[in-house]
Order: sequence, then C-alpha cells, then structure tokens
Amino acid sequence: MLSYQAVIPLGGGTSGGAGGGTAPDGAVMISQFYSASHGANYQPAFQAAIDHAEANSLAAVHNDLGAISMEMWRPVRTTPFGLTNTAQERQDLYAPDGVPLVIRKPLSIDFAGATITLKGSDGGSRWPGQLLANGERWVGGWIYVIGYEGFERIALKNVTVDGMMEGPWTQERRNLSDKGFRVHDTSVKRIELTNVELRNFGGEIYYTGGGNGVEEQIITDCHFHGSPQCAFNPGTVSVVKATRVRAGRSYQAVEAIGGISNDYVDCEFYESGSCSFLGGPKPNFQSNYPYWYPLWDGVGAPPRIDFRGTVFRECGNIWIGAWTTGEVEMRDTELHVFWRLARVHDIKLKVRSIADKGSIHTGVSIGGPQQLGIPVEGAPAGTVYEPVRNIDIDLHCEATADAQAKGFGHKMAFGLVGGIVDASSLRLVASGRAKSIASVYGIRADQFEMPQVLSNGFVEG
Repeated sequence: MLSYQAVIPLGGGTSGGAGGGTAPDGAVMISQFYSASHGANYQPAFQAAIDHAEANSLAAVHNDLGAISMEMWRPVRTTPFGLTNTAQERQDLYAPDGVPLVIRKPLSIDFAGATITLKGSDGGSRWPGQLLANGERWVGGWIYVIGYEGFERIALKNVTVDGMMEGPWTQERRNLSDKGFRVHDTSVKRIELTNVELRNFGGEIYYTGGGNGVEEQIITDCHFHGSPQCAFNPGTVSVVKATRVRAGRSYQAVEAIGGISNDYVDCEFYESGSCSFLGGPKPNFQSNYPYWYPLWDGVGAPPRIDFRGTVFRECGNIWIGAWTTGEVEMRDTELHVFWRLARVHDIKLKVRSIADKGSIHTGVSIGGPQQLGIPVEGAPAGTVYEPVRNIDIDLHCEATADAQAKGFGHKMAFGLVGGIVDASSLRLVASGRAKSIASVYGIRADQFEMPQVLSNGFVEG
C-alpha cells in the first residue's frame, strides 16, 4: 500500500494529482488543507475546504488527490440526542454537531473517484456509536446539508462511501442519527448526485425531508444499499428525476411519499421488505398534512410518478398511489394498489410479474375502502378515502425455467381485496399463466362489485 505522503501533492494546484482530474476554475483544492498530522483521516481537510469555499463565496470543492482510498473519522459530538420528538429534541437530533461533513451554502464537490471508509472519533469502529450523556448513541452519518436561507444547488459526484454497518437489515437495528446524505428542514432548489455509491448506514442512506423541502432532485448512476431503515428516501415536495439508480439490501429500498413529479428511468430496486411510491401533495402543500395522501386541489398539474424500464427484485410488496404510469418488472415481488395508504385512481401500468426464487401469491392486489366516508387521519376536515377508480393495468405473469422446475408460479394474477371499487372504470388485462386469473379475498364490502378481468391469451393452471 502506498503511503499517503507518496500520493498527496501538498500545496494545491488547479489540475490535481494522482488521477485527480481537471478541476473547475476557482475550485478549492483539498490538498491545500491536508497536513501530515491528519494521517489517514481526511475529514478535517475536506471540512476545512468546504468552510473555506463557503467563507469566500466559492462554488466548488475538488479532490485533487485522485481516486485513492481514505478514511473520515466522526467528530466528537457534544449536543444531546433524543428521539421523543419534542421540539427541542428534534432540533438537537438534526444539529450538525458530530457529523463528518457539513454543508451550509450552495456547493459542488467532485470527489474524483475517492473511496471513503467512515470511522469513529478515535479511528476505530463507528458502531455502536458515541455514547452521549443521556444514554443515546450518536453515529453521525456522512454529509449533512443545513441552512435556512435557501440553496441554489448542492452537487456531489464520483465517490464511494462505506458506513461500515453490517446486516441484517431489520428495523430494530436502525439508528436515525446515521444518514448518509441528509437534507432536513432546508430549502434547496436543486440537488444533483452523479456516480455516487453510499452503503451500510443505520438510517436512511439518501434522505431529504422536513418542512422546507427541495425543488428538484437529479440522481444519476447512483447506488444506495445496506440500511435497516431506507436506502433511497427523496421524501419532500419535489421533482425527482432518477436515472439508472439502484437501491436495496434494506428494510425499505425506496420511500417516495412526497414528490410532485417523479421519473424513474432504468432503475433497479432490490432485496428489501417493501417500497412505497405514493405520489405527493401540491406545490403549496402545508407541511402539517400527511405527505403520503395527495391533497391536490385540481389547480395545475397533479402529482405524478412515471416508471420506465424499472425493475423490482425481491422487494416484497410495492405500494403505489394515484397518478402513476409506466412499465415495471416485478421479480419475486408483489404490486399493491391499496386504499389505506393513498388515493387510488388514475393508474396506468404495464406490469411483468416474474416468479423466480419462489411462488408469488398475487401479481397485483387491488383494495378499496370497506365503506364510504372513512376520514383520512391528519388531513383537512372532510377529506375521506375514495373508492378505487380509473385503473388500467396490463399484467403478464410468468415463471423462470428454474422456478417452473421447482413448481413455483403465481397463485392468482389479480387479487381483489373485497373493498369498494368503481368496477366500470377498471381495465384489468392478464396474460401469461397463474392458477387463477382473478380472485376475491378478505371481507367483501356491502357495495363491493367485481370488475371484469380480460384475458390476453391467459392460461389458467
């Protein structure tokens, strides 16, 4: 292994060394802030470069050290930490104290292919985390964007970061202080992440949330994986454009419950218990109302989600809501269109459902409320769950050759969960093979009406 002194050109420059690439004019160079006393810990140098850029109104930081492996040690945290959700504890929880990298002003950082391993404050393991005076554990995450004056742009690219938390990815092991990239209660016009891999964190790996929000999130060629909470959570009132994004090995691969416009192109979500895509509210959304239930008032365009070439592999259950369109592949995964979690209408999807490692109970489940007039908790007075309506799903059921050899397949193509649906507005078409084309399970509502399910060469058996 090369020594750090052998690869670090102390003193800066504009083009970098050791594979650092060409930096934009005026960018702050990391090498200017690294000293031999830092040893393996590059956190002080990166934070100093960020602070210098912000203090001098500079827009970019560049890793001119090149595509090397480096460590970042967690700073010691002194602020208390709690999870009882009082106003003070929420403020304490999201304080940037004890976070490796903190960004307070618009900034673009090119990590130039660096691979970063996160460590505890003494250079040892981050887990189980720093024990604070109140008995809570602080792990600290990686990057926290904080500020209230409004950010034009935050951009990160070309980096791999390992939070060093090992599975299993069960929710009782989560630590919400350990988010990989975190924007909370901070207004940002545009977030751009390109060629970023974040893995093995105790909380959400990619997270945006809170009362302010992000206007646009452009996530390209990124991979988020390894969390007992959620791998990818772009959960604010936002436009999300995800292209070739992978997320998985987590309790939830994706939790997208606030966007006003979401596009997922050539993405893969995998190995998790569930994913949620429940649309969003409206541009003038009030933050005290539920994110997961769209309160669009008919003015302007409705919130929308569109899938193109998106694959779900071993994701358990996918939950979707209103104004969802596109094409998806569900491999060892079931799709749920269910009233309790969202408005359920205006959905048009082409679904390829594949049994591979086991049987699939139901390719697509559709469930309306058991009765009319059930209020939506947390929503304005008079907001009630509506019957399922205007659904157009073209479902193809199949099994791989290996699955067929083991007797795996689909029990049913469509499952109707006994609730109220506007049957005449549902267009359900099945092709491929399952034991039944459609079945009703659960308690039938008094007003339940079975929609017609059409066959496109469907084989029952």
